[in-house]
Amino acid sequence: MTINNRLLKLREQSEKGLFLIKTNQFSEAQKLMNSIDITDIPGKRLLGHLNGKLKLVNNDFQSAINIFKNTQDNYGHHIALDADITSTLYLDGQFGLWRLAVINLNKQYCEFKNQIDLKLKIRIQILLAKFLEETGDIVGAVDLLNEIIDKNKEPQIIQKALTHLLRLVVQFNIQSKLVDTYYNLINQAMPAIENSEIADEIFHSLALAEAELFSIELTLNKISNYNFSNIYYKNLILYDLVEIELRKNNLKLSQSLTNNIINLKPYSIYEKYLHDLVLNKKDCHDWYTWSSLMPFAQYLRLMSIIINSIHFKDKNLAISQIRILLKSLSKSNQSIWIDLFYGSLDLESEFTLSFSKDGILKINNQRIDFGGKRLVIQLINYLIDCNTSSEISTLCQKIWSSEFNESYFHRIRQLIARANLDINKYFSVNLVILSEGKVYLNPKFKITAHD
Repeated sequence: MTINNRLLKLREQSEKGLFLIKTNQFSEAQKLMNSIDITDIPGKRLLGHLNGKLKLVNNDFQSAINIFKNTQDNYGHHIALDADITSTLYLDGQFGLWRLAVINLNKQYCEFKNQIDLKLKIRIQILLAKFLEETGDIVGAVDLLNEIIDKNKEPQIIQKALTHLLRLVVQFNIQSKLVDTYYNLINQAMPAIENSEIADEIFHSLALAEAELFSIELTLNKISNYNFSNIYYKNLILYDLVEIELRKNNLKLSQSLTNNIINLKPYSIYEKYLHDLVLNKKDCHDWYTWSSLMPFAQYLRLMSIIINSIHFKDKNLAISQIRILLKSLSKSNQSIWIDLFYGSLDLESEFTLSFSKDGILKINNQRIDFGGKRLVIQLINYLIDCNTSSEISTLCQKIWSSEFNESYFHRIRQLIARANLDINKYFSVNLVILSEGKVYLNPKFKITAHD
């Protein structure tokens, strides 16, 4: 048998063996493994790889990792083994080692992408895009998925890449790409979505997009009428919707969505914390431990939800930590993450402020309604009118029409705290400051309009 024919046969055995294991046809997989010619290194490496996959599908993660690594040590590296080692570390929750494995997998892909066959290349690209996302590299994940879409003509390949891309665009609020990606997937997936191997994944991405573009009630209705081939995807969609709604609505969730998750069983640590936030009103006192329990991106997504809660006591400490973490990412990735925090990270050195006399404040386009807080509105209006600062005695006279004494000092402190409380829901700096007998607006805020 020529070398080319030998490699072709091994490739066919590899694809068939992986399919048999994936579909739980273990006795057939074992027969195929027994037939592999192990007189040379490629055959021995393939046999070791398939043995590791058997352990992997039976959730014996550590045994799978050991077999994969021993196979590499004895018979040399192969990018398919690197991919499975990375996946197994992820599934086993070894996120420190997993992160290093992702770096290695990305390096191997860049070096060998022009030498591997198309099926394996697509598999590596999809997996790597997901893992780049989980390390916080959203731009890298988007670029890799777009590369798949641009360089392939096979509809199923494009469909799979678009499915991942749309979910990513929705979850990370990349609004400029949302509409086009949604309709591209509609065109690719319909009307054959029910017959697709990834029907549940397609439904997942479309459901998230439709909740964003149309209404969450429409999406919940579609979910209740959809026949999932794997209930895992129903959980995944509902928890993704919970995440998006909690972040947008400052930890408030509609009753209809709450009702949908009451009886759900979380599959991951991340879902467990989301579940606790909604149903058990978790106080998040252990937030600083979360980064070791889940991938980097999941940790940041969770923090972007709780950081604006008035019940979260460590906001400034958390913001400082997250700023440091984000410095490990590119500027374009930092921008995506900062947007996801809806202004809470306050990386700007100056803020633009506009304020109307009816109590509507805008800071960097974030709308804050002071509504019925009459004294807070008076305070901000007065400070703006008197060129941003006032002696506390003058302020007391203006707001309460009284001479200043010690009892009013406490009232002023309380009033300033009320004014800053609403600001602190979105920004980690105070708008109004009391210092050395004066009350003034923070000079970081540049007033652009006042009417």
